[in-house]
Amino acid sequence: LRPIKSLSKSIMFAVHARASFARLRLGLPARRAIIHQASPGLGSLEFTIAPYKDVPELGFQKSDKFCMLTLRFSSRFDDTTEEEQRELSEQKRQRRAAYIESLFDEFDKDASGRLNKDELTMALARIGLPHDAGAVHGMIHRQDVEGDGKISKEEWPKVVAEAWGSIPDMKFCNRLGDLYGSSSGHEPLDGNRACTFLGRASPVGWALRCYRNIFPYALQSCQLMRNTEDNPDFDPAKMESWLKGYEGDGAQPVLTVEELAHVAAEQKPAMKGGLVVQIIPVDPIENKPDNLYVPLRGLPQNGPKGFFSGWFGS
Repeated sequence: LRPIKSLSKSIMFAVHARASFARLRLGLPARRAIIHQASPGLGSLEFTIAPYKDVPELGFQKSDKFCMLTLRFSSRFDDTTEEEQRELSEQKRQRRAAYIESLFDEFDKDASGRLNKDELTMALARIGLPHDAGAVHGMIHRQDVEGDGKISKEEWPKVVAEAWGSIPDMKFCNRLGDLYGSSSGHEPLDGNRACTFLGRASPVGWALRCYRNIFPYALQSCQLMRNTEDNPDFDPAKMESWLKGYEGDGAQPVLTVEELAHVAAEQKPAMKGGLVVQIIPVDPIENKPDNLYVPLRGLPQNGPKGFFSGWFGS
């Protein structure tokens, strides 16, 4: 088990330690500890996006109307059990909920327990939703259950959910390597990956939402950046903001998730025009900068298992 520094995490550490000792007494191998918010180093992270053609052996059972989005994790997540993956997801949900509450307090300038239209305008801008007068009116109409023309603290999480969605239980897959064989000219989807699917015609901002939700830790913000020149070190000074809002209000012209996959595949992430996901965690990650820049690699549609089919392979 890895040492956990904070008191709150020490409690969780003790629980897992007792469970591990019990397993040893039974002659079973000790389980690995859950990775916590303060865990050091995330290893070689990579986001990918590609139109997906179903491979029955993988068990996803998706039609050809979907794109597949993945995140390669650190080896720290290898061999975690389903129970540990669910617990990691629940930790992330709890930390996001606390952060959402703190955001409400930040924008509730008069400490009234309600966000008026001006406060809500600023809050919507922060979470990545449209914040013009019409958008603010629409949000109040949808979420103001109490009918006072304001958003209460209890109503606020549903407002945020319109931007960020919900956090799924973590699912890891290490069987994607054959989707792109050596003859395809593309590096395989190696390593342990989180995997999710979006309809090809879904709004482009939904991809950003998915990347936020499959990242293993709660995030303050998540946006797409684009290199303005070749950038092998992923220097943010050589990037421009490309997609910030969940309604697709960045500088990019694309409209759908599939079009995003095409754009991402045009250039490697470290090249001029390549795409990078900027990640700002809620809590500092040990040995990592406050802002993380994770490459986004676009791929063409896969073919049958182990074969390459191009964008519109049959």
